[in-house]
Amino acid sequence: MDRSSKNACSNAPAAIAFLLAYQCTGNEEYLDKGRQIYDWVNSALREDDLFIDNIVAATGEKNHWKGVYNQATMIYAGSLLYEITGDEAYYDLTRRTVNATLGLMFSEEQTEDGSSVIRMNGNPIYKAWCVGWLARSYVKFFETDPTKDTKPMEMLEAVLDRELLTGTEDGLYDPFFCSGYEDPDNAAELLAQCGVASAFLCAAYYDVFLK
Repeated sequence: MDRSSKNACSNAPAAIAFLLAYQCTGNEEYLDKGRQIYDWVNSALREDDLFIDNIVAATGEKNHWKGVYNQATMIYAGSLLYEITGDEAYYDLTRRTVNATLGLMFSEEQTEDGSSVIRMNGNPIYKAWCVGWLARSYVKFFETDPTKDTKPMEMLEAVLDRELLTGTEDGLYDPFFCSGYEDPDNAAELLAQCGVASAFLCAAYYDVFLK
């Protein structure tokens, strides 16, 4: 196993797994482990309320790139910790990351008729499975948010609404769904289709049951 770097993309999902296991079992060891991992990522990889990609274990050198998946999984983990513990510190950290993602991932453009269009900022890693996780994390945050801020899901849904009819005749979506990039050679990629389905299902769940 390669232990040369410590990454947000592996540690944050591990925290989620432990916290979900705690909710299922009540085993305090799972809660302690999930909290420990979350707290480490938050202390080592947090930068301007967002999460950088990784840190080299031997040197401490940091890769400052900030991907969607890292933000989404830490939002989800932080929401779980607030839901489980009621600790306001976890809510505050998570809320700040949610707000920071809006500027990182979305832009609002004015059209010629005076209306505005919300777009997801281009980035090759903004693939369908990342968007699916972003939708999942925004929904989870909304479920736990005392203020019930609708803006994150409104911005994401504005993008999803435009993407709804962009699939092929076979109902397949490009793996770079929402990002402005295309990968026609891998149009049937299973992970991409699952990510798109997840994003749409999360939006439907939010619209019907939450807001």
